[in-house]
Amino acid sequence: MEWQIGYDAILGRIDKNGNEIKTPNKKALLKLEKTQLQNKKFIGSNGKLKCFYELSEYIQFFYDFKIISKNDLLNIKTYLQNTDKNNYLDNLKIKRTNFTNKNLNGIDYLYAEVEYPVLVYKFGKYEVYTEIIIQEQQYARGVQPMLFFCFPITELKTQSQLIGRVANRNEEAEFIINKDNIFVFLEMLKIFGNLSTNHNKDILSIINKII
Repeated sequence: MEWQIGYDAILGRIDKNGNEIKTPNKKALLKLEKTQLQNKKFIGSNGKLKCFYELSEYIQFFYDFKIISKNDLLNIKTYLQNTDKNNYLDNLKIKRTNFTNKNLNGIDYLYAEVEYPVLVYKFGKYEVYTEIIIQEQQYARGVQPMLFFCFPITELKTQSQLIGRVANRNEEAEFIINKDNIFVFLEMLKIFGNLSTNHNKDILSIINKII
């Protein structure tokens, strides 16, 4: 399974008078319906008002359960404050070859090949890993690291075993996060903080909000 895990949901923005203006974006509103921590607010690196979602939610809950300690988060905070910005993943380059002529089915094209950087981090002996793909930003110039949490389908709880069959349309399954695998999500905090300067600022804001 590949899960493009997130850490924030957009609430809206703060106007010049300090008032909260809620987002009208339907996609953002759908994300807000899925979080239990809309009250955990912070200003994102893009200036928007955000709240906890997915990864930050899980970290907050396990902190409240006293499974994640304050020192765990302080260690990550210290680490992220001392990372080398020149080694953030958004500095990796997408490679493109020069255009050449290519005729396919009688149509002349200009042809080039594009190579996207891919990084994989495995969490020790645990059979899950994080995959980061560097792609072009959708609405702006530059690149954007896309982080995916990957794990075998044997980690999913389903009514009937998935191995040996095709999943049904809209079938639901559960991935259980517990004290034995929460370290994976702490590591993902560190990795998110290495994607870019903006990600680094966001993760530090989340850690500060929790502690």
